[in-house]
Amino acid sequence: AVADVIGGGLWNSVSPLLEKALAGTPTYDFEIEARSAIRPETTSTFLNSYYPVRLSGVVIGVGALVIDITEMKQAQAIARESDRQIQSVLESVSDGFISFDRTLRYRYVNAAAERLLNKPRREMLGRRWPDVFPLGIHTPFYTALTQALETQQPTTVIQQSPTLASWIE
Repeated sequence: AVADVIGGGLWNSVSPLLEKALAGTPTYDFEIEARSAIRPETTSTFLNSYYPVRLSGVVIGVGALVIDITEMKQAQAIARESDRQIQSVLESVSDGFISFDRTLRYRYVNAAAERLLNKPRREMLGRRWPDVFPLGIHTPFYTALTQALETQQPTTVIQQSPTLASWIE
């Protein structure tokens, strides 16, 4: 029996999806966590898709695609934890920190940068610098940033900002 091959726990999750496919309704990209007969000592995560197989419009069986995505899920969890740790460090520094992508969209703004710029990060994230601060394109910072993006070389600019009433590096 199929339950013997894949394991009872997994079968209990899969059988309703098979019945649904036999009734003519497909299920795509459904994740199931269970112990399998192949690795009964550990819980695995499977990405499942089941679809009806038809002959002359009549369902005659079920097609299935089942992928073990356990390692991918573990890698994603590690990446999320790493991101959380990095964010924690960036939020704890007293200096403003901003990260841009190659199109000068704000990707990260820490709390200190919000205070320094007097603008909430929700108004910056995902938007381009020129759209958030149109006058900022006429500053040495913008020139240095675009040059660094083009040359892929680090650069440093130190300037007093009249609008922020402080020195910025």
